[in-house]
Amino acid sequence: FRSYFGSYEGLRDRLGVSAITNVPTARVKAQGCMPPQGDPRLSEQCVGVAPGVRPWLDIFPNPNGADNRDGTGEFSFVAAQPTNQNYFTGRVDHSISANHSIFGRYTIDRSERLVPGEISFDRGPQNNWNQYLTVEYSSIFTSTTLNALRFGMNRSHALETNVTDLPSSQTFIPGQTFNEGGELNIAGIAGIGNYLNPRGINYSLFEWSDDLTLVRGSHTVKTGLIYKKILDLQEAATARGGRYDLNGGLWSAIRGQATTFTFEWPGRRGDRDWRQNLFGAYLQDDFKWKPNFTLNLGLRLEFMTSPNEVQGRCSNLTDVMQTEPKVGCPFFETFKNN
Repeated sequence: FRSYFGSYEGLRDRLGVSAITNVPTARVKAQGCMPPQGDPRLSEQCVGVAPGVRPWLDIFPNPNGADNRDGTGEFSFVAAQPTNQNYFTGRVDHSISANHSIFGRYTIDRSERLVPGEISFDRGPQNNWNQYLTVEYSSIFTSTTLNALRFGMNRSHALETNVTDLPSSQTFIPGQTFNEGGELNIAGIAGIGNYLNPRGINYSLFEWSDDLTLVRGSHTVKTGLIYKKILDLQEAATARGGRYDLNGGLWSAIRGQATTFTFEWPGRRGDRDWRQNLFGAYLQDDFKWKPNFTLNLGLRLEFMTSPNEVQGRCSNLTDVMQTEPKVGCPFFETFKNN
């Protein structure tokens, strides 16, 4: 005997997103002219625009809304936020004999979304891909002895990137594109880029388990084992393309005076590849002492190893009073009495 089951779900969402943000005025971009600050008796000051800053200010659109009277104006725009998702699951059940059967189930879920940024030429694609597999082999050895052997796999991949429409030559770090973790953050106006992107995870979980059931008189005994292997690759750019922060706003920008510059040190990637294992075992007895009185007795032991990074890139404060972190793996000492 064999049976099949399958299903599919699809989602197509086309959403329009309205946004209002602040951008530099045309006079600020062209001549570095800023309105008086605080005292209305002061006149407009034109100090020019630093050469290194001009290409970045020029990419901002001119305001199409209210003038904020501080060198910025409102810019409103409508951006598309499309979402696509495809979800499929299938299952097969097969009876090998009267006492042995097997089933398998597989699910895949893929989705993508384009998220608008703070400004019309900035956007962040998001992609997710999930897979789930389960296989179970069931056996009836006798009318009082049953066994179920299972295997499961979960795999998840998520990636978030950033796309800014800039010339390839326009970057903060030579040889490194701005879309690889670049960001310009000028206080008071829309930010450009995202220093945390691209970032994502590649997560895999493999699981094996076995459950045995024995019925002996007034006792129903169940026992089993489980093992899980976890692989977790975390990817992060962390300012690989460089991030400028100008906390003084446009006054700092037109002068080319940054507050901080953050970048990922060459060779010091923020990726971490973690490994972890879980072991479990249990013994349970449903003892029917009397027709109207049953004792449920059981014990379970479970142990999970400390996360271990494959290249030993671990650091942790193991005590809140420490002045320096502990460098190296394991990440922490595990408790073995659960």
